Amino acid sequence: MFLDRVMPRIADDDPELRTKRLRSFQAVLALAVGAEWLARSGPAIGDLTQTRQVLTVLAVFLVVPFLHRRLAPFRGLCILLFTFAEIAVTFPRSANHFWLAFLVSIPLALFRPDDEEESRWALGTLRIVFVVCIFYTGLQKLLHGYYFRGEVLAFYISQRETYRPLFSLMMPTSEIERLASYSYVVGAGPFTSDAPLFLLASNMSYAGEMLLPLLLLFRRTRLAGFAGLILLIVSIEAAAREIFFGVFFLMILFLFAPSDWNRKAWPFFVAFYVWAILNEFSILPKVTMF
Repeated sequence: MFLDRVMPRIADDDPELRTKRLRSFQAVLALAVGAEWLARSGPAIGDLTQTRQVLTVLAVFLVVPFLHRRLAPFRGLCILLFTFAEIAVTFPRSANHFWLAFLVSIPLALFRPDDEEESRWALGTLRIVFVVCIFYTGLQKLLHGYYFRGEVLAFYISQRETYRPLFSLMMPTSEIERLASYSYVVGAGPFTSDAPLFLLASNMSYAGEMLLPLLLLFRRTRLAGFAGLILLIVSIEAAAREIFFGVFFLMILFLFAPSDWNRKAWPFFVAFYVWAILNEFSILPKVTMF
């Protein structure tokens, strides 16, 4: 069988490290989906539908399967059910990474992290899902053709202030001002620029998303692909400021790290989501998160 030959190559970690990776990923994934829902919905819970109110309460209870080892087999299943419910109540306006969270929770629900063979299938499936997802985003950009001359990025610069500081390093101030002057109306434009660094960044976005994930599939090139994708994600988030999305992607990317980075980054993730919840409740100065 094809997958029987592929999985040992993709999930080629030591069995003990595979188990640690999967357990840590279960924990950070539960934190991510629960805390983000609390941050998004908690401040307005009194105005939510009854279904969303129940889901907001259930987000807190995602911690329960992590309180005792006997509940460990239910961790993946609880995350899967929660992400399914999250999509159901937000459809058709579900965030893209809600769907990705649902997909990556499936192998966590189906396979046991402490079983040598099942842990290989779980980690291998998670890695394949991530590679396919990143590669497809780049392929989409390539096929649509709106990154060759920077049309998409130019439009974002025009409509979203968060893109302007980063791209002001790549194009003249006059170009930034020209794009910023356009309104969101039919006939506005042109949304493009001839600045060489801007065009290079625009074309490197889809090229990086298509090439770097492929490097993750092979042990010899994995570290290069891992480092390149961290740089790419940080660069994207420096402009887009879709911080929940970026942090979630880093969690999955850390499954390719030389060691269990999700475990090492646990204090950072906890601090980030505490800050995010306080931010959305306006306890801290408001920062755009999505």
